Amino acid sequence: QPGVYGAYGRSPTGIMTTSYFASDCAGSYPQGIGSIMITYALEGGTQRSYHPHPGVPYSGTSRVAYLPCTKEAQDLLQRLKYAFQYGLTFGISGNDKIVWSSIPHKTKRSMGGQQGWPDPDYFKRCHNALDDLWVPLAEDLTSRTITHPDGLLW
Repeated sequence: QPGVYGAYGRSPTGIMTTSYFASDCAGSYPQGIGSIMITYALEGGTQRSYHPHPGVPYSGTSRVAYLPCTKEAQDLLQRLKYAFQYGLTFGISGNDKIVWSSIPHKTKRSMGGQQGWPDPDYFKRCHNALDDLWVPLAEDLTSRTITHPDGLLW
């Protein structure tokens, strides 16, 4: 049901961390704002009843994604944190590998393909994917801020 929060996904156990990176994402405006690096460390384990092959082991992995350090990205980051906490960011594929779910992530700060910046439609696509998973809007979540080196807070 739309508007009902708290759905749990099928993501393997892991840790999500965020940090400020001085380098911009390609095409970021204004220039010199830096980027937010999101790191996911996912543990290996044994598939559970809701995975494709219960009882079969899968290997751990790590993933990195980037956002420009803007207010819009900070709001999106709050929703991405919620999605991760509720197991909506990753899944296990039919060939027993950890894979991204339906939430798009940018895995490069540089230009290039669908995984890089700039991408004028990225925030809209990502918010739409999060809406489809009933992830609350940023203003409905308790947020923590990232401190910009210039002292700005979002």
